[in-house]
Amino acid sequence: MGETTAAIATAKPAADFIAVEVHGPGVGSLLNRIAALGLSNLKVIRHDAAEVLRHMIAAGEGYSLLPLLAVQERGDLLGLIFYRPLHDGKAGRTIGLVWRSTDPRRAAFVDFSQMLRAIAPTGTAPTA
Repeated sequence: MGETTAAIATAKPAADFIAVEVHGPGVGSLLNRIAALGLSNLKVIRHDAAEVLRHMIAAGEGYSLLPLLAVQERGDLLGLIFYRPLHDGKAGRTIGLVWRSTDPRRAAFVDFSQMLRAIAPTGTAPTA
């Protein structure tokens, strides 16, 4: 567990990452990888990812992109997450979409990533 997250942090040492995982053994496995690889750019939060994002956004830490799947599964988030178009041509964000290889929603995530690529502004380039 945590192989992909650690690999991304290793490949991009100048960037900082926060991994959010609710499963205790997954957190432990990732923490062991971080220690073994000597990573200082990857922090781990053990909590529900949608809840962490909700609190970060409420605290003014910016905006986040969540798939509709995350909102639909969490009825308590309805009304707290809104679509807001971004009209500033200078603003941007690198979006990463990572899922477990065993996740039964793989096809939905692939469709979501293809949709993001299809609507990406001119001049942006997918990395994978």
